[in-house]
Amino acid sequence: MLCKNFFLASAFAVLGVSAQIDTILGPIPATKLGPTIGNLYVPELLVDTGVGRLMVANVGQSGCKRLPAGAIGQESNLPIMVEDVAMKRDSQIAFLSSDPYRVGTDRTGGWMPGMAHLDAEYGTRGNGAIFVYDYGKDAQGTGAAQFMTKLTINPALPSFHPHGMNYVELGNGVLRFFIVNHRAQAPYNENGLYSVVEVLDYDPAVPAELKPVATIENPLIWTPNNVAPVGPTSFYVSNDHKYRSGLLRNLEEYGQLTTSNIIYCDFANGSNPCKVVADDLRGSNGMATDGNLIYVSQAMGGELLAFARNADQTLKLSKRYNLDYLPDNVNYEPATKRLTVTGHPKAFAFQDFAAGKATTAPSWSDVIQTDGTTKRIFSDTGDLISGSTVMAVDSARDVALIGAVFDPTTGLVRCKVPKGY
Repeated sequence: MLCKNFFLASAFAVLGVSAQIDTILGPIPATKLGPTIGNLYVPELLVDTGVGRLMVANVGQSGCKRLPAGAIGQESNLPIMVEDVAMKRDSQIAFLSSDPYRVGTDRTGGWMPGMAHLDAEYGTRGNGAIFVYDYGKDAQGTGAAQFMTKLTINPALPSFHPHGMNYVELGNGVLRFFIVNHRAQAPYNENGLYSVVEVLDYDPAVPAELKPVATIENPLIWTPNNVAPVGPTSFYVSNDHKYRSGLLRNLEEYGQLTTSNIIYCDFANGSNPCKVVADDLRGSNGMATDGNLIYVSQAMGGELLAFARNADQTLKLSKRYNLDYLPDNVNYEPATKRLTVTGHPKAFAFQDFAAGKATTAPSWSDVIQTDGTTKRIFSDTGDLISGSTVMAVDSARDVALIGAVFDPTTGLVRCKVPKGY
């Protein structure tokens, strides 16, 4: 096995498609593709999907703890299958996008349109929730219920299944959240506008509630994944697919087709609030902003894109960061001006895990430094956390929180900030 791993890794290195591959003899960290026809499709697909990644090493796991989780298919007072995390670092709290209905109790099916889990009837049996984790008070990192607050939406929404989210600060401590909500409406309608962006306010004076402000339903918000708010009424939202299910969706993914886009909306603009501002993307997914650039991960493209905003709110590509795996969410820490990008180093293993065909899938997180260099700071075989989708870092408090959209065994993983961050 040792010889086989070394031989295959060396072969990929010669071909130039060895990017960030772990071997028993250690990692091969090169990320630049070698001489190929057009330096485009086949080798990039092999790298991004992890076909040549023979193993994933455990990296950056100092002080990591698995926090307790709720149960699949049941609403509870603990989070489960946390897809996204938004930190309020000066308050030492984190908001968690949790949903126990992403998979069925037998680990198959479920309601999560982002992965074509389309059992809407199952989704109508209950709701997901936003939790507040008081990690500052949880000095031992237990994740116990006393440090978790499940926010009540008041007045309640008809259906709430959160996906990606971000917030803007309004003043007086009030945070305005923009949250992708895949509303479960049975029977499932392939052409229905079931996915929306919810706008909700969090007031620390009422720390257990979210107050609805607006529901943005629009034909352009078709397969939303994540949101980058840029004002109290305006935001960018990523559509991760053109096709919601079936053969064309598979072709879109495996063919790395440029069929996804980014939408800009301003619900203060009356009857026509949304427009397409960037298209020809390959699986636009996680989003973040540093107040200047808009960052979007391309899940099927294996890269993070940085866009500059034009005066008309359209986006102009500013920079690409090659990642060589399938990136999911991106998180920005203002104090250090660093980005963390989290995703799936072995795409087919993640697909099997999400479908209930495998018990684990590996995880991966990179940091992008202010000079643009990219470095792995966390990875896992899947025994600690499977199918990671987000890492949020509070470097001042030495806290890193990692979530995973389909891992029912943990509410969250809490670590010390990995070396090299």
